[in-house]
Amino acid sequence: MAQRQHVIRNPLVAALLPLLSAGAIFSACGPHPGRETPPEATQNATGASATALPASEPTAETAPDGNREADSASTGPDAVLLAPVQPPHRLSHFFRRLAAIEAGEEGARARVLHFGDSHTASDHVSGRLRELFWERFGDGGRGYILAGHPWEGYRQEYADYDMTGDWDTNTGLRSRSPGVYGMGGARIDTVTEDASFERAACDDCDWGDSFDRFSLHFLRQPDGGSFDVLIDGVLVDTFNSQYEHEEASIVSWDLEDAPHHIRVRAHGDGIVSFFGTAADRSGGGFTWESIGINGAQLKQFLRFDDELVQAEIAARSPDLIVVAFGTNEAVSNRYSVDDMVADADEFESEMQRYTEQTVEFLERALEASPDASCLVLLPPDFAPSSTADRCDDHGFDDLEPACIRPALENLAGISQALRDAAEAVGCEAWDQQRAMGGSGGIHVWSLLSLARGDGVHLRRRGYDRLTEQLYADLIEAYEAWMLGVYQPLRTTVIYPEYATTADPDDDGVQLHTPPTR
Repeated sequence: MAQRQHVIRNPLVAALLPLLSAGAIFSACGPHPGRETPPEATQNATGASATALPASEPTAETAPDGNREADSASTGPDAVLLAPVQPPHRLSHFFRRLAAIEAGEEGARARVLHFGDSHTASDHVSGRLRELFWERFGDGGRGYILAGHPWEGYRQEYADYDMTGDWDTNTGLRSRSPGVYGMGGARIDTVTEDASFERAACDDCDWGDSFDRFSLHFLRQPDGGSFDVLIDGVLVDTFNSQYEHEEASIVSWDLEDAPHHIRVRAHGDGIVSFFGTAADRSGGGFTWESIGINGAQLKQFLRFDDELVQAEIAARSPDLIVVAFGTNEAVSNRYSVDDMVADADEFESEMQRYTEQTVEFLERALEASPDASCLVLLPPDFAPSSTADRCDDHGFDDLEPACIRPALENLAGISQALRDAAEAVGCEAWDQQRAMGGSGGIHVWSLLSLARGDGVHLRRRGYDRLTEQLYADLIEAYEAWMLGVYQPLRTTVIYPEYATTADPDDDGVQLHTPPTR
């Protein structure tokens, strides 16, 4: 039988979201510190009651010096920890969820929510990380993707998706874009009868080939129309999305674990708008969800409706939030620099503003999922064709030519601004440019057939190699944490023999104080 849960777009219910449960659709978690949660049951838009459950035991405590202690738990991971981790690791919550899976805790899962630009939108980075984590920690479901097939070239691995009929796709990258946007920054709309979109388990895949929980994220609005939801060809629900104002709604169904096929079909009696869908497995395991838009800058994600974004993030309840921007900022007019010396003050001011924007984005996301760990991926090396007239000589024995195009000058400042934001919020950072060997690394990788000639994007083999190193560095820190050893996340140079400005003898660990948020 279909089970439904509506997430209402107003501050009170957004605060209650992590505590609401209908048919065990959402797991309970503690409220954000300082957020008051009424004990009474609330009522959703369909009239079905949703009871506020008791808050779970807190997973983080504040030490006398204000720093967050490592998460505590009475079962599972504690049994394998040999000693307490001191100082508290910035990824401790994420590591604890991984440890819970490996300790065999019933229903234990770890979920990553990854935001970014075209490097993320291709799903190459997140796709390979998903595979590597699945191999070790198990398939917890493919998770969240945007609704339908929102644009040509939209690509998500280990998921089948499509749409038919007359649909409009809107993204929130431009301030003049109509309507509201959730965490994915995109929305598909239709007023056409029988226009439909589909979401299914992946055919002929080693993972993502089944799920037992399906969620639909859509918009209720004054001119909203009706739509049907069909599961495996059977009509299970019809919804009227008309409402007095715009608000996000999330509906979920518990199913048998199987390779289901979902179809959402419009009636044509008004506009219907959808943000995304999620396919999960309740038995536990690992999920990596990626949300990327080609050409996106971080500041554009700040324009999306904050209440909708927080409601969707809270519903997904990530254990690790990953942010990966910087490439498009490097070519934007706002951050471009003709003379780094003459324009130093102006550039420094813009970098300070960029740091503040990154901090704001991270804090908003962490407010929606307050126990989550966070990771900032500094941008990959970037040397577009505009730098073709400059090159630096490097003495590589087996590469021709040895004159390598350096990165744009402002990329170092953008990377530092992102690192400063990570430090301010208490996130780890991993330096993709350093992993590639430093400034000019993408030119070297192009000579190695790992990067495209545009000086911006990698080939699939290059993305795989880059993310395999990120995974290795994350697992190194995790396994040290399991032994009670504090190991900050290092950035390892992948090909030290081809490094340009990255010192292969430097272990890449950024010394920092424990998180203070």
